[in-house]
Amino acid sequence: MREQALDRLAAWDRALCRRFNGATHFTGVRLTLVVASRLGNGIFWYALMASLLVFGGATAIPAVLHMIVVGLVCTALYKAIKRGTSRARPYAGEPRITLCAAPLDQYSFPSGHTLHATAFAWVALGAFLRVLPIRGGNGQTLGFDR
Repeated sequence: MREQALDRLAAWDRALCRRFNGATHFTGVRLTLVVASRLGNGIFWYALMASLLVFGGATAIPAVLHMIVVGLVCTALYKAIKRGTSRARPYAGEPRITLCAAPLDQYSFPSGHTLHATAFAWVALGAFLRVLPIRGGNGQTLGFDR
C-alpha cells in the first residue's frame, strides 16, 4: 500500500513538473527563469551584500556577516540532505521535460536556490526592511524556477 501511495505521488509530481515545464516553451518565460537561476547561483547574493555595504555602510556589516554564515550553513545543510535523498532532477527521468539551464548538481531536492533565497531574504529584510521591493520579486521567481 505504501508503494502504491509513493507511485501515485511520483506520477503526480511528474505531471506537475511537465505542466510547469510547458511554460518554458514561451521564450520570455524561459529567459526569465534562466536569468533568475543564473543570478541565484550567487551573483545576486554577492551583489546584494555589496549593495548593503555601499548603501548601509558600517551598519550593514552585521547583516552581511550574518548572510555569509547563513549561506555557509544552508550550503552544508542542503548538500547533506541531497546526499541523503538522492532525488534525481525531473528532466532526468521524464523525456517530455525540457532542460532550460545546466544544473549545478544532479539532484533536485532540496533546492539550494530556494533555501538560500528564503534565508537571505529573511536576514536582509530583518536588517533592512527597505530592500523588500527588490527581494520580493526575485525570491518568488527563484522559487518558481526550481
